[in-house]
Amino acid sequence: MQPSFVGRTAHAGVSFLAKLLLLAGLLLALGQTTFRQHARVVIERGDWKPDSVVTTYVEQGFSPGIVVGALIMGSLLLIVARRRDGGAHFARGFVGCAFMLAGAIISLALGGPVLNNFFGGPDWSQLCPGDYVALSFMALTFGLSAVLLLWPARRGIDRSLSESACQSARGSGWTPARLAVCWFVGRSRTSRHPRCRTGMTAVKQTTT
Repeated sequence: MQPSFVGRTAHAGVSFLAKLLLLAGLLLALGQTTFRQHARVVIERGDWKPDSVVTTYVEQGFSPGIVVGALIMGSLLLIVARRRDGGAHFARGFVGCAFMLAGAIISLALGGPVLNNFFGGPDWSQLCPGDYVALSFMALTFGLSAVLLLWPARRGIDRSLSESACQSARGSGWTPARLAVCWFVGRSRTSRHPRCRTGMTAVKQTTT
């Protein structure tokens, strides 16, 4: 049974909101320190005169709890949005979000000055060996997260189509043409329909 239009729209909305929260959390976790450092320099030179809200953010920034909270909320929504796409896709989303949270926590706890020197400083000679270790861990966790989260879900033909093809084949005495349709529909699904298994067995017996 296919979900209704309202269900598909709600599913797409939850997925979109989850991606927005994850993107916002990643930008804050990776780029907040560098942005605040450069913004502070520009404000002190008098080239930029922001309002009080921006000035407060430049001076204090968002707390790590807000960044981690946005990532956790986005991860939960993304996992919920994947619940209808199969167990493997659901598991990849869960593990990918876990790697993303681990990388964000590392960047917030250890990577502030490191990321500032990496992105903002033209001279990478200021980086010490410990900085490269932190960058390697962040690259590893975010890379694994990207691979798992961008892995597409395996789409199959609708179950109703599979059942319809098998019922049609049954009602017509298993003619070769209809058996071929049933065999193709059954092979096109990740988990084959039980009735199509019977059709596939009949196809093998017919061809042999």
